[in-house]
Amino acid sequence: MSWFNELLGGPAEKPTAHGPRRPAAPGPVPAPTVDPDAVRAALTTVTDEEVRQRHIEELGCALAAMCRKPSPDDAPGVWAAALRHVADRSLALQWLASLNGDRWLGEVAVLGRFAELRLAAVQRVADPEVLGQVARLSRGKDKGVFRHCSDVLRRQRQGAERVQRTAQLAAALHEMLSHSPLSVSCLLDLQRELQALADAGEPLAECRILFDQADTRLRQESEARHSLQACKEEAAELAAECTGAACLDAAQLQQWHDRYSALAQRQARLPDWLGGKAAWQQLVASLHQIESRLATLAADNTRIQACEQFLSELAVGSVASDAAAAWEALPKPDRPEVRQALQARWQALQPLPQAAPLKSAEPPPTRPRIDLAAVRTLLEQMEQALESGHLADADAPARKIKAALGGVALRGDLAARLQHAHTRLSELSGWAKWGAEKKREHLVAAAEELLAGNHDVDYLARAVPALREEWKRLGTQASPALRDWERFDAALVKAYQPVAAQRAEEAARRAQARSAKEALCSEWEAFVAAVDWERPDYAAIEVQRDQVAKHWHAAARAGFRDERVLRKRFDTVVGEVDQRLVAARASEIQRREQLIGAAEALRVSPDLRAAMTEAKSLQERWRNEAGQLRLPRSDEQKLWHRFRAACDAVFARRDAERAEQSVQREMRAQARVALIDAFAAAVAGADATHIKRALGQFQAEWDAAKAGAGASADALEQRARDLRRQAQQRIETLHQQAYRSQLEALARQAAPADGVDADGLAAGREARQALLIDLEIALDLPTPDEFAPARRRHQLERLQSRFRGGRQQRPQAEELLAQWYATPASPDEPMNQRVQAVVRKLLEQSRTAAGK
Repeated sequence: MSWFNELLGGPAEKPTAHGPRRPAAPGPVPAPTVDPDAVRAALTTVTDEEVRQRHIEELGCALAAMCRKPSPDDAPGVWAAALRHVADRSLALQWLASLNGDRWLGEVAVLGRFAELRLAAVQRVADPEVLGQVARLSRGKDKGVFRHCSDVLRRQRQGAERVQRTAQLAAALHEMLSHSPLSVSCLLDLQRELQALADAGEPLAECRILFDQADTRLRQESEARHSLQACKEEAAELAAECTGAACLDAAQLQQWHDRYSALAQRQARLPDWLGGKAAWQQLVASLHQIESRLATLAADNTRIQACEQFLSELAVGSVASDAAAAWEALPKPDRPEVRQALQARWQALQPLPQAAPLKSAEPPPTRPRIDLAAVRTLLEQMEQALESGHLADADAPARKIKAALGGVALRGDLAARLQHAHTRLSELSGWAKWGAEKKREHLVAAAEELLAGNHDVDYLARAVPALREEWKRLGTQASPALRDWERFDAALVKAYQPVAAQRAEEAARRAQARSAKEALCSEWEAFVAAVDWERPDYAAIEVQRDQVAKHWHAAARAGFRDERVLRKRFDTVVGEVDQRLVAARASEIQRREQLIGAAEALRVSPDLRAAMTEAKSLQERWRNEAGQLRLPRSDEQKLWHRFRAACDAVFARRDAERAEQSVQREMRAQARVALIDAFAAAVAGADATHIKRALGQFQAEWDAAKAGAGASADALEQRARDLRRQAQQRIETLHQQAYRSQLEALARQAAPADGVDADGLAAGREARQALLIDLEIALDLPTPDEFAPARRRHQLERLQSRFRGGRQQRPQAEELLAQWYATPASPDEPMNQRVQAVVRKLLEQSRTAAGK
């Protein structure tokens, strides 16, 4: 704004001695040199804007000098100039009520003479741009004006941001509701966004309505999924019943047809977005299978009825010649047992054939002999396999029967059984081929699912070969289509790429491990070759050997064959070094055996003093003449124990004298230990009073037995001090536990909210809020900002009660907490968190009091 730019070029800012710098106030207004009426008359004729502004400023200054209120007809600039220059604070505040316009109010807020006037002016400004300019010009000059502008601008900015975020949230909800199904994770994110927003007016109410719609949609979608699952299961059950049925009546067929129609209608009512679900595809496949099977059964029943009607119209022995042709042309049912039964009825209606005259013709040709027993055995095997549903086990006997018959037809019951078995075998073969195709479809889907899913490499390494093996097994039943195989193979090749990459990476790691171990072997071989075995440094050799062995075991394993070769090479060099170390250790053991023999000879020396001196000399030699080579720990300990036993025998007589003194000290120590043990048992108890009494008794008895404690007194005294400290801590802990139990009992005895009406719950919540504020005041705990006025009111009431000299005893914090729990109210999580802070503070105070 131009007037703010003019202000920037106005009077210079002057620092004050009593506070922050502020805009330079206009100086004392001189006596008016112009007539206000004349200036007003001149303003009516002025056309130049610069001259007009100068006259407005002169008129405002003149009115301020005369303490005359501007006229309502005067321009806002006149009012602003008068307000800036008037010397009477109360008069300026009265005139400010008549000034309108954010621009002029902002000018007064920046250049007004009095702080109250500037603050009152800026409080009436609503334009964000004017507030921003006033804040910029008042920074460091007028804290009140700057703080007010900053607060208002921040609230406006936050309000605008909330409105914008609310609008974005509403748009996101509209976008989400336009798609099906709804994303639960997206809805939860949007709910968290809604909870983070404060009240933003009507848009937030719209968001809540949209969330209600989303909740309704989620319930509907969940019900749709459940309905789809139920339809799928019912359709699968009905498909199994229809597929397994061999023969049924019209009533059963009609019942299945009704169930199929009901399922189809339920499927039609399901929403379209379920079409991509696997359960939908399974439902469609089951319905298609049911429809096909019902159509087949209906057509078969129609053919059966037609055949039975045809046969019922014929009489036995009266079959005409054209009836045979009609019977042959009549469609027969597909089920073999029904077709054979109808054919038997037709044969029963045929007239008996007349006996043919005897002829002296040549004898009929002889039929080849058939092993009927073997055929019957094979047929039984075939029937058992068919009954069990084992196609491969049934096909082998069928082939053998065909080979045994050699093209000769069987007759009688055996022929009917064989025909029925072949029919059943054909049906099973068809079903097997259809099942193989379906299994291949599932295998292709499973292979493509490996690409879509997030599977680890181990799972892919097992799944891909398993799928290929299953595909190969299905190839024995029916040949797959080329496009299915290409699709299946492409999916598995792509899915196996992570496995191949991992195995390639493992091969690279094994090669790297092989190179590292080869370098380690070379380094070890070079070190062994450089050793001077005439003057070897066994300590360095052992250190190097341990480091090489540690590096070898820490290195990664190479391949199986490489690991064997490298291990053999490594063990060869290590074995050579170990042999030299074994020889050196044998020499060291022999040297120490000589020292042990000399020490054992001192046991029977008559001169005890000389024997003790020699024993000390041998000990020095044991320590100083020990070589750098380390013996095995077991050998080192055995040799040392033998040497030490021989030396100890020399000092046994001196130790006998000291033992008597030690026994006396031990007896005194045991008495003190008994006191400590008895006190330790008392400390382990659960009665604080008993422990406190035991502590006093132990202190008195311990002081009485303290004299003549000897060298062991320091350790026992430390243990006694530790036990006294533990007893005090135990007493404090028991007091704490008792106090905690008391607080927990108050929580368990909280008044239930069930059975209390809404008004009672609201009143209880207010009562709990007041009690909680009293608790926070009593325990010096912070109160949320929203309850700060209530806390100040409670504190004021306390002060007033104290100043009035009231003697009323205020309830303790525990009593307030008991009243809080005893007041029924609806659950409130923020209030519960504040109560938990109160409980923690009470426990902390109890702990502090117990420590004192």
